[in-house]
Amino acid sequence: MTTELRAPSAPVQRAMAWCGVAFCVIYGAGILIAGFIPPPSPDDNATEISQFFADNTGRIRTGTLLMMLGGATMIPFFAVLTMQMRRIQGRFDGLCLAQLLAGGIAVWVFTLPPIIFAVAAFRPGQDVNVTQALNDLGWFLFVWNLGTVTCQAIVIAVAIFSDRAEHTGDGDPVFPRWVAYLNIWVAIGFLPGALLTYFKTGIVAWDGLLAFWLAAVLFFTWILVLFWATLRAVNREARSPQAHASKTGVPA
Repeated sequence: MTTELRAPSAPVQRAMAWCGVAFCVIYGAGILIAGFIPPPSPDDNATEISQFFADNTGRIRTGTLLMMLGGATMIPFFAVLTMQMRRIQGRFDGLCLAQLLAGGIAVWVFTLPPIIFAVAAFRPGQDVNVTQALNDLGWFLFVWNLGTVTCQAIVIAVAIFSDRAEHTGDGDPVFPRWVAYLNIWVAIGFLPGALLTYFKTGIVAWDGLLAFWLAAVLFFTWILVLFWATLRAVNREARSPQAHASKTGVPA
């Protein structure tokens, strides 16, 4: 028995692609409202961290709520990205599966930290060491958990490099080749954050130039470029004569 994996209609896919922009707007607004730009220094002591959460309780609660909701918009966005990647080989292959799994984990990577920060702000004035530990955990998950996004960027790059334009209907690759090179540079740019566990100050601390600022700029740029490339692919597929004639499937 086989099960056919059908792509949604072009309007639905376009809406799913626009979720990438929604993520950047909602999640970015949440970070700003919570007062996490710049992040609290990892060199701050427990009293300073506790005071930060006590002084900004309302902002943190509202900002983290937006961050959590914004993280959910990554689900449809990464789903439609996977559907367009499927067109490269004409079937749901290992690269598509890896992208889908990594994207699903990435949703949690960006959803769990705001939950932890919200817990820290839930009881202002609690034990300062508890608040500091929650703050540390939140920032480690937020900045240090870079493996899934790095893997995701590499998988997308490999898929684009493997495109021989057989299944697009117009003889052109699904995604422009330069998007693959951007994914490689994004994966490289995330690597300095791996060192944050060794430093409380400097460029690779969780508030540092490389671990936070460079990674943040690269990440949001990456999402917006993937949005543009995915929306472009959806529109080109919709215009292709092949779009209405073939739907690929996977064995159950």
